[in-house]
Amino acid sequence: KEYYREALKVVREENQKLFDRHMKLLSEEALKNAVGYLDKNCRREIEENEWLKEEVKIYRKEESDLKASVKLLEEENTSLVAKLIDTKLQHLRL
Repeated sequence: KEYYREALKVVREENQKLFDRHMKLLSEEALKNAVGYLDKNCRREIEENEWLKEEVKIYRKEESDLKASVKLLEEENTSLVAKLIDTKLQHLRL
């Protein structure tokens, strides 16, 4: 009895995944068809908007990488300054 419940659950989940994927494909196809009815300027604006979205993703990744690099450099600089101060203090004690 439990086996059949699990099997039914798995089948339902798989059906839901297939349905969701099918609806996504239908939505994408409907969007493509709708864009086809727009004039050339509107289509170009949509294409430029998609391109800009991709550019924003790239720049955000670069920004994130740069922030991580800056953080590492700041930590390294702090460590070097601390070592320099320690060295100067040791020389003063001599």
